[in-house]
Amino acid sequence: MFPHSLNRIGYMGHKYFHKTLFVVVIISLYIITSNFLSEAPISESHKGIKSYFDYITPKEQLLRELQNHPDYKKTGFNFQPLYPGSPCYNTKVLEKLKNLFPYDSKLAVPKQIWQMWKVGLGDEQFPQMFKIYHETWLRHSPEYTYSIKSNAEYDALVTELYADVPDIIHAYNLMPQTILKCDFSRYLILFAYGGIYADIDTVLLKPLSSWVPGSLLSNQPDLGLVVGIESDVTDWKKYFYARRLQINTWTIVAKKGHPMLAELINKITEYTLQREKAGKLHTIIGSEIDNILDWTGPGIFTDFLFKHLNNILQSDSKNHETIIDYELLTNIKLPLVIGDTMVMPVTCMNPGWPHLNSGKLTDQLAYIKHIGPYMGHRYFQKGLFAISAFVISYYVITFHSSNESPMFSPHPTPSPYFKYISPKEEFLREIENHSVYKRTGLNFQPSHPAPIPHNTYLLQQLNKFFPYDESLPMPKQVWQMWKVGLDDADFPEGFKNHHDTWVENSPEYEHFVKTNAECDDLVAEIYADIPEIVHAYNIMPKTILKCDFSRYLLLFAYGGIYADIDTTMLKPIRKWFSSKSVYLNETLNLGLVVGIEADVTNWRDYAYARRVQVNTWTIMAKKRHPMLAELIAGITEQTLMREKKDQLDTIFASASDNILNWTGPGIFTDYVFKHVNNMLQSSADRYEVLVDDEFLDSIKLPVVIRDTMILPVSCLNPGYDHLKSGNWESPLAYIGHQGSGTWKGDM
Repeated sequence: MFPHSLNRIGYMGHKYFHKTLFVVVIISLYIITSNFLSEAPISESHKGIKSYFDYITPKEQLLRELQNHPDYKKTGFNFQPLYPGSPCYNTKVLEKLKNLFPYDSKLAVPKQIWQMWKVGLGDEQFPQMFKIYHETWLRHSPEYTYSIKSNAEYDALVTELYADVPDIIHAYNLMPQTILKCDFSRYLILFAYGGIYADIDTVLLKPLSSWVPGSLLSNQPDLGLVVGIESDVTDWKKYFYARRLQINTWTIVAKKGHPMLAELINKITEYTLQREKAGKLHTIIGSEIDNILDWTGPGIFTDFLFKHLNNILQSDSKNHETIIDYELLTNIKLPLVIGDTMVMPVTCMNPGWPHLNSGKLTDQLAYIKHIGPYMGHRYFQKGLFAISAFVISYYVITFHSSNESPMFSPHPTPSPYFKYISPKEEFLREIENHSVYKRTGLNFQPSHPAPIPHNTYLLQQLNKFFPYDESLPMPKQVWQMWKVGLDDADFPEGFKNHHDTWVENSPEYEHFVKTNAECDDLVAEIYADIPEIVHAYNIMPKTILKCDFSRYLLLFAYGGIYADIDTTMLKPIRKWFSSKSVYLNETLNLGLVVGIEADVTNWRDYAYARRVQVNTWTIMAKKRHPMLAELIAGITEQTLMREKKDQLDTIFASASDNILNWTGPGIFTDYVFKHVNNMLQSSADRYEVLVDDEFLDSIKLPVVIRDTMILPVSCLNPGYDHLKSGNWESPLAYIGHQGSGTWKGDM
């Protein structure tokens, strides 16, 4: 019997057995899954989304919604994510953070070191070994101020600092484990004060003044963030790391209010509140260690570091690409500097580990030694811990640091052909020209910033002086402009007739018609605290550029509706979809309403700037809307770059394209797509474009993604056969645009 059984088992390797087994398994899974799906309760707020999707990502939720509504282009679409995406750049918490601790890239890193432990330094329970480690920081950086606080002191400090952002305090207090609070508090304190955070079990091997390149904090004032690689091994899961290449969180250097920390804090807060809402604060997702690493630890920190680096290099608002990933940083031997961020090789902050090939403690690049007794290696927790502590203590006492820094290649002056090259392309060429950068180091500074860096100084200033409050209603005011005033004899009679349709159809609204000169004065007055914007506006070489720019600037400052003077209101605003409180069974809280101008495959034949183009002749927005903030920052930046390169009068592509992509529908469309996609991201280090031309092509009813409504072409541009946009009598026709083309005389 027994040998015979073995013989029968041998048939399991037969190809027919494999095929049959596969079919049986698939059928079984189908039956089980079908029963499970049929019994799952349906969410009241999202029909078609099952309750077991409590933790569904915005991307996955969107894909399932589209699967459940394949006719959305005809029936309309209102998508409200159950949970906001990870890089949700303009959430209420993020805006409050930016206003509470505004970032000034021109300030230096504060000479302040932050450490923490369960009890204070003077407590008898404070470990003697940690006092020895602490002494190395005092000895090697006497010019710094030190602060060692207990967990209880950090709790009180967080409550005091973030009293104006109660969501953060609530999330902090909810955290079920002390390690989660310790992780979170280091980011919160560093964001509020700046300086250096260092774990209490770190040893400073060399004075901060000797770190590469030269004096880190005084000679490199543009550096806003300095981090070090913790691990860089292919078998990373074996050592319980959270990422293939992981950034450590035991030593972080940052300026006060740094944008990367703002987004990290925002995400951790958001994620914690989501877990509370789903009843999963105590649920272990993945392994117990992964649960911590990805919630507040090096996992999520690494993700946001990569996200920040990639943001610096984006040159296209629609097609965000992950240019910097672990492959770029693996095996680097000297620091890399990209924009405001320095990434140090593993030897700098984690030397002495053979499995990491991280160099010895005596290596010239070894700056920090992390003892890390929490690590899961049993041998480490016992004998090796004591040995390492002894070796390090001996080494620190006897080490004579050199003031000479390793060779660090300066950033070469870009060649002439780099004029107006995108940061991405420039970066790729730089890597190609310095193929040995992993050994020699790299300092990449784009010749000009990307058009859409998310955390530029300009954007910070806009958020500081014009904070967004999404709870406020849409202002009931209409803005229009022309060369002269409405009462001027030169004001065209036809335009007066168009204007009258607005007044007659929306008597509950205030109506403003400003002259070009009045717009100039308003811009100068409103944006006096941000001189870069005023300067960019004033140096624009064509009136049409100023007209485009001023509509965004006025709408951002005041909110309401902007409408070109050659538009006719066909239906009262109260009858528009955007005036409804509910659309497709979902509550509306709209902050931005735009309409498609053109949706044709042969778009270039009609001189459009994009395959699906959003119009700029009628825009509805709440005061200080984040999309407009980023658009204004991008246009200002681009204009100042042109001035710097002496290219204000240079025509890129055609004269029409030059304007459309500088201030017109081209760049406006890009930022609308960017804003919508930002709300759908579920991974901080991989930006995916989910809403694109194909998504909006041929829609027949409005599409709503969170706070943004996109109207089909028939709403704001009816009456064009080539667009198949219906006629002015159509139920969906709200605005008629005459398309007088007066701006083309300014090309």
